[in-house]
Amino acid sequence: DDTMHDDARTGLKVMISTTTADSPEKILDWAQYHRLLGVDYFFIFVEGKAAVPQCVRELRRFPGMTVWEPSEKLDLARNKSRIWGEKWLGNFFNKPCNNELFVRQSLNMEIAISRAQRMKI
Repeated sequence: DDTMHDDARTGLKVMISTTTADSPEKILDWAQYHRLLGVDYFFIFVEGKAAVPQCVRELRRFPGMTVWEPSEKLDLARNKSRIWGEKWLGNFFNKPCNNELFVRQSLNMEIAISRAQRMKI
């Protein structure tokens, strides 16, 4: 059924995750649009210009938004991923450009799903 439902009645919570290097204005516009569609939680992995402290502070003020910045801690979490044992993804490892981004996004999504499970979303 493609009709919109009032999630407050069903108790359903929705999380969306993305990796971005965009400006805070564009990220917040994107988040506001998805909030109108019913998304409750936003798990954002920032890179590049989106990872500067001022941008991160601005994003964290948006209700329901969790922001991961580049860090050793994030790299350690990625290194513990089960993804490294997945043969289907092996062709994408250690390759530049879109392949590298695809692997990083997959690692980030695994971290986001794990967090959502711990939050019981």
